[in-house]
Amino acid sequence: MNQHPALLAEDLFPDAVLVRANYFQFQKGEIMAHLQVSSRFFALCKEGEGRVEANGESFQLHAGDFLILPWHHRIKYEADEGNPFLLACVHIIPSHSREHPLVCEVAHDPSEPLTGRTYRADVKFPPLDNTVTCSIQDNLPLLYLSEYIIQLWLREHPDYAHSNQLAILLLAEWQRAASSVSRHTAAVPFLLRRALEFIEDHFHRPISVEDLGKFSDVSPATLNRHFRHYLHTTPSQWVDQRKLKHATMQLSTTSLPIGVIAGQIGFDDQLYFSKWFKKKTGLNPSAFRQKKALW
Repeated sequence: MNQHPALLAEDLFPDAVLVRANYFQFQKGEIMAHLQVSSRFFALCKEGEGRVEANGESFQLHAGDFLILPWHHRIKYEADEGNPFLLACVHIIPSHSREHPLVCEVAHDPSEPLTGRTYRADVKFPPLDNTVTCSIQDNLPLLYLSEYIIQLWLREHPDYAHSNQLAILLLAEWQRAASSVSRHTAAVPFLLRRALEFIEDHFHRPISVEDLGKFSDVSPATLNRHFRHYLHTTPSQWVDQRKLKHATMQLSTTSLPIGVIAGQIGFDDQLYFSKWFKKKTGLNPSAFRQKKALW
């Protein structure tokens, strides 16, 4: 029988605490790197885009994408030259001794004083011991909880008890996100993974089945067959769904003009984008935004 994620998080991380939560707006082309960050870390791209290298892997982030990184991760940020990302960030210490005062800081380098302190430690948990990446549109409770935590943190740092409770709730949502990613990518062949990675990196422009086949080194017919067999959809439908996720996220969480959002997913014509969006959702972009605002 499956255990409820919140109960599992409470059992595994009874002494977890939040130690930092904030927004960070990168400048155009800004590069930042940290050698060893002593926390488990969540980063959500709220606006803009850029590339993140984490523990030797590279991830292109667009608005709505997020990463969850393990303890002692190495990270490098490279903001886009034209549209730099705004990140929402939360750091958790998985095990913090209740005998020591809570210091709301994070060690980002092995030479920093908080590195290696025995009262700050990791807790091994395989689903979160590797990088997790996904779209926040598939994990809305994680979005709402993270935003609440950051807004609370900006107002005042919570005490130990509150920090502990919030950390356990957030870890439960991280676990749900990791489980969801695992279910969707299980047993997917390498050529299909390459195609999905290409879509993630290039959904901001038009993508054809020929583009995907060329990148994956297979014929369009073979690619179509794999998409239908493993993902129960077509390459074109998968691309459209990824574009739609980005558009709905931007309409729900930003005040960007509709034409700008259209351009972010490869539509030069706002009217054509509006027709496409209404066909997918039943509402035009303005009506969708208004409905979300009322909700």
